[in-house]
Amino acid sequence: MKSILFVIVCLLSSFSYCQQIDQTVIVCQTSPNEIKLYSIGSGQYIYNWYVEGGMIISGDYTNEIEVDWSFVDTGLYKVYASIMNIYGCSDTSEIVIHITGCPFSNMFLPNVFTPDDDHLNDIFIPIGHFDHLTEYKMAIWNKWGQHIYESDNVNIGWDGTINGEPCQNDAYVYFIEFKVYDKNMFRLGQVVLIR
Repeated sequence: MKSILFVIVCLLSSFSYCQQIDQTVIVCQTSPNEIKLYSIGSGQYIYNWYVEGGMIISGDYTNEIEVDWSFVDTGLYKVYASIMNIYGCSDTSEIVIHITGCPFSNMFLPNVFTPDDDHLNDIFIPIGHFDHLTEYKMAIWNKWGQHIYESDNVNIGWDGTINGEPCQNDAYVYFIEFKVYDKNMFRLGQVVLIR
């Protein structure tokens, strides 16, 4: 009789207390914030998490974890949660995580940068999601029209130097040509260098 009662309690508790969290979450791989929060249920349960690919940075054995997806390739990954109630009944649920490349979202260009080696705003570089960018070229000139910098890599910006020598505090002109989804685009503007 005891074992039958235990089975009934487990069945009732697993249906009434355990939550299904099967779902698909899309995480943009080049997002500035690649740490995501996942939670399940609440109450007096024992939680055990397993994350494919990502790294749990906080909350293991609680009902809420933070996962860092920074160094994960695009693809499908699963986050498993095993939950046990006070009666020893357990259930397992999963979240399917789809790590994708990010769509082109626009190109933000700062109007000031400070190459003073404090590791804050030291490089003039475009900010945004550039997964679908197929061509790129950035050129920079000083106010006298002297061509002082050029790059064909969106991930490499200008450090405020010309031939290894620091440029003076001043306004500089930039011209950026790029192609997204076979559409030619450009940005033209000024950036102020302050040391």
